[in-house]
Amino acid sequence: MKMVAAKGLTAFLRGLDYPQFSTYTTPSDSQTGNPGIVYLSQTALYYCNYYGIYPSPYQTSTRALSSSILTTYNLPESRVIYILDKFGSWIPGAVYRHVAAGDNKVTGSFFALGLTRTTDIRLTALGLLCAFKPRLFPMEYTATNATRLVVLQLGLVGGA
Repeated sequence: MKMVAAKGLTAFLRGLDYPQFSTYTTPSDSQTGNPGIVYLSQTALYYCNYYGIYPSPYQTSTRALSSSILTTYNLPESRVIYILDKFGSWIPGAVYRHVAAGDNKVTGSFFALGLTRTTDIRLTALGLLCAFKPRLFPMEYTATNATRLVVLQLGLVGGA
């Protein structure tokens, strides 16, 4: 989501719980922060080795979400998969799982990366793999009836 500011982010998060319009409050800019340099979590590092996807172990975060959203929008911390380590009260990258109020059933998930510039696509792939943990089966490229994840990162070739 680009250029939506605090109101757009709040509208997205509030949409998770189908709130009553009469209870709407004005969003604050304190939902996102700028923690600076952040590092891959231990979970992410483990799955880097398991899946053979190796993004840089440190990233620059300028759009991390506040940990206050966990309780406000029914995103239990026990269900959050951290891709980047928390930095104080900021969560620079994680897969969030929404649980309906008064229930234990996951009703949806989303992956939020609050990094600077264009995010390394390998982090997106790693986040999805960490969340769903598909098994690896060795196979040849000519195997049939198999699902593959192909990660292409274009535009990294240098030039004059």
